[in-house]
Amino acid sequence: MEVAQLMSLGAGVLEREGYPDATESFELSRVDSVTRWAIAVTLEDASGVVVPDSEICAARTLGELVRLSCPGADLSLTTSSSQHDGAAAARPTPAATSADAAAGPSPEQSDKADAQDQSNQSNAPDVPDENAPLSAEDLRAALGL
Repeated sequence: MEVAQLMSLGAGVLEREGYPDATESFELSRVDSVTRWAIAVTLEDASGVVVPDSEICAARTLGELVRLSCPGADLSLTTSSSQHDGAAAARPTPAATSADAAAGPSPEQSDKADAQDQSNQSNAPDVPDENAPLSAEDLRAALGL
């Protein structure tokens, strides 16, 4: 499946959730974890590519999430998002800059931090974190897929 088609599917999920302005640069921090996972599952089902949960959680924009679901595809910006987001057209791709390395921890570092957080919380009573992201498997089960 093409990047533009996956982008359209992701934007469709966001539109149903009340975000009609979703472009490739749409910040996923604006949505809750259920919406993030709804997008991820929709993209996985359409592309047939299963994206690791850690990469879904690490994706910062809709475009990054779409690209994860379409490995090996042309990673240039989609025409539709370039028309709506001039800043996205001027921005280099993540592979073209080392700024991403300085922007945040790698998934491996995040996994280590998560393991440390879990060990720190092991002494706490079993209270589920309402802000914890759902796994793709949990979301599929909740949606009956």
